[in-house]
Amino acid sequence: MLKRHRETLENRLEEVHTSGWTQIAWGELYLWYAAERLSVKTYKHILETYRELLEDDHAGLLVTNVSGGIVLTSSAETSHLNDIVNQGFDNAPKVGK
Repeated sequence: MLKRHRETLENRLEEVHTSGWTQIAWGELYLWYAAERLSVKTYKHILETYRELLEDDHAGLLVTNVSGGIVLTSSAETSHLNDIVNQGFDNAPKVGK
């Protein structure tokens, strides 16, 4: 991975920490990882980079596939909408906890 791509990835992962989510386009992932196909190794590297940034070996990310790429969210901030409707925003259980 080129240094500028690593820096862009780190900036996106910092968005998860500061804003609660970020989006990464498929084209960016293929370019950054110089890949024709994304493997588990790619996702493992993204998670490791996120954990390094937070200095937390147990930090988690949720991944949602969308038509143009992936959306990453913090597991501590994600709830099912149905749970929010039934239990209220503050009382809805968080996914991944």
